[in-house]
Amino acid sequence: MSIEYDKIHYKKDKISVREVLNEQISLLIKDFFKHARIPARYLPDIVLEEIAFQFLDLIAEAYVEVEDKEFVLTYYKRQESVQEVRRLWNALVLFAIVQNENLIKQYAIHKNIRVEIDPLSMLLTCNVANKKLAVQKFEECLYKTGKEDYELPYPLAYSEKHAYELYEDVFHELEIRKIKEISRVWESKKYKQMFEEYENLNLRGFDRIETGYLIKDIYSNFDKLLRELPRTYKHTSKGVWHEMARERMLRMKYSICYEPSDTSFAYYKLVRDAFEFDIEINEYPVEELKECIGNVSNLEKYNARSICSSSFNTSFEMKFPLYSHIWYLLNLEMWNRCDVRKPILDMEYI
Repeated sequence: MSIEYDKIHYKKDKISVREVLNEQISLLIKDFFKHARIPARYLPDIVLEEIAFQFLDLIAEAYVEVEDKEFVLTYYKRQESVQEVRRLWNALVLFAIVQNENLIKQYAIHKNIRVEIDPLSMLLTCNVANKKLAVQKFEECLYKTGKEDYELPYPLAYSEKHAYELYEDVFHELEIRKIKEISRVWESKKYKQMFEEYENLNLRGFDRIETGYLIKDIYSNFDKLLRELPRTYKHTSKGVWHEMARERMLRMKYSICYEPSDTSFAYYKLVRDAFEFDIEINEYPVEELKECIGNVSNLEKYNARSICSSSFNTSFEMKFPLYSHIWYLLNLEMWNRCDVRKPILDMEYI
């Protein structure tokens, strides 16, 4: 991993050493959180399940035999054995090896060359003929694989287009923990039913945000995300920092307020200093907080650092909502600890 420090441009002729260091530290943090990932051993079980089921949904999108008959792009079960998840992963890896046999032979002797491969994109291609052939090869691999682990030969490396290394790490960790079965964490998208619901409610224009989810499901998912995030974040942070966790963990409290019938999925957030990271739901009426946005004098009234509003529909456009929010909070930890200029907060996060 490299960072091009020489491309930093400063607007001032004279700049302090501290400002230069701050800019370079900022680049380091940005680059690290862009490319790194949280090791699966630090993640709680529910996050491993979230990631594993997102993989199953991707397989369902590529391989119609395991797609739900009613809900498109969705794996056909709400629970699955870790053994079957491993079998599907092994088939994908074997498929990648079979499809790249010529490259393996060509580059096996070259120690400085790695060929990037992306087996999921091969299965998800829009080219009908290529997809049919790829799915046929994948199916053949599926019937050949068992419990044994397959590893990519030396010349091959996974693409970053999909979270291959994270999937592999998660499946290995599930086996280490001797977890036999996983469950779907989030209610899945139900496109047909969503369109029917919107038509029945006569929703149009800005009132109609086509998320793919039923309204009750996206609120159910959001409520679960708010309840699980403090616990899973603290669990992960302790694993990452060990004895230093207490001094590094965020000390803030979110008060999230929303109206469960609002089809724009808007919410209002108060941020306060606290002993530890926590989230409260619907502490204040939404109408009360609407009037506070943009009025700095209200910060003192609510004993808050900030008051803002956003929409949480984008949270469930993420591949891994819970994992992604934990990663984001660890990112904020680092910015706080290094005491450098913080980035503009990404509005897709709560």
